[in-house]
Amino acid sequence: MSNPEIQAILDRRVQEIPHVTGVVVISVDGIFMYMSGWPETRADDPAKDPAQQRRELGEHRAALASGLHSLAQKVAGTVGDDAERVIVDMKRSWCITSRSGQRSAVALYAAKDASLGQLGYELTLLAEQLGPLLDVERRQILVPEHKS
Repeated sequence: MSNPEIQAILDRRVQEIPHVTGVVVISVDGIFMYMSGWPETRADDPAKDPAQQRRELGEHRAALASGLHSLAQKVAGTVGDDAERVIVDMKRSWCITSRSGQRSAVALYAAKDASLGQLGYELTLLAEQLGPLLDVERRQILVPEHKS
């Protein structure tokens, strides 16, 4: 499933939030759904189509974010709590994940120059904006066929 409204929101927010390099949206069971950012493609295999390379990058980042999110949920569950966000503080960058809607999560990647407080705030806004759209996308409404 692909919702152009979700993709447009991601593309716009990646451009608007200072120092953000990219964002991925995943289902809580780890399935890659959307990505934006990371305009450069790696030339690991020059024979590969750039679109295929971007897709593989998105799937790789989504798998990592899914693992982080899942681990945080397990840790929080051991004390009867729920994980809101996961923050990975790297030498040159940040990765922050947040639940978005009932069954999705968003992972935002940014350069270390970014303000962690601002990133958290922006990610919260993004997750809240996307949540209802992602939830509707996941629902399958069964409408009985009406015959006249």
